[in-house]
Amino acid sequence: MGLAVVFAIAAVADPAHAEQVEPLPRVPVPVEVTGSAPGITVHLVGSGLDMACGEHCVAEVPPGRYRLVATDREGRPSSRTVLIRTPTRITVTPPNQTARTASMVLAPVAGAALGTSLLLFWWAGMKLLGARLAGCNGDECTNELPRWLLPTAFITLGVGAAAGTTALILWLPNAQAGVDVRPLEPRRQTSSRMRLLPGAGPHWAGMALAGSF
Repeated sequence: MGLAVVFAIAAVADPAHAEQVEPLPRVPVPVEVTGSAPGITVHLVGSGLDMACGEHCVAEVPPGRYRLVATDREGRPSSRTVLIRTPTRITVTPPNQTARTASMVLAPVAGAALGTSLLLFWWAGMKLLGARLAGCNGDECTNELPRWLLPTAFITLGVGAAAGTTALILWLPNAQAGVDVRPLEPRRQTSSRMRLLPGAGPHWAGMALAGSF
């Protein structure tokens, strides 16, 4: 009895005899893609699809991950990846080029200021170490430093931190295209009826067209 059970389990587990389950087909879902302003064109790429949407398009696409490439009025491209699983409405906004440029200008300023600050602190530390080794005590060691050294080091540190933070704040939301993803609601079907009815007036008779919208 036990041997029969073992053979039965082996037969069921054998992939050659097990029923092959085919993956379910990916049913296309409707998607609406729009540029956030006139003149912004969008390209939809992914899941074997490469479609130019222009300023607005409505299509049915297989669920999956897609890359949206937005081109602004000046021809500058930017992209963003989105996951489409259900009927979706997507509005694409290119990044703010002014903010991107400002962040790229501030980044080297922040790097230079922080580097200068570190160099000044290192110089102050080395001078204090040298004074200690020379036998100074207390305030005598501090007096060996130029009066401008530590204030300048702290000022450049503050400038570097402020410039770096501002550059990061400007860059992060504009590093790539912005997308507004919302469910695509089905369009309401409007019922309209037209009827041709007999009509007459004081000096005429004929047919009248009546309808409800």
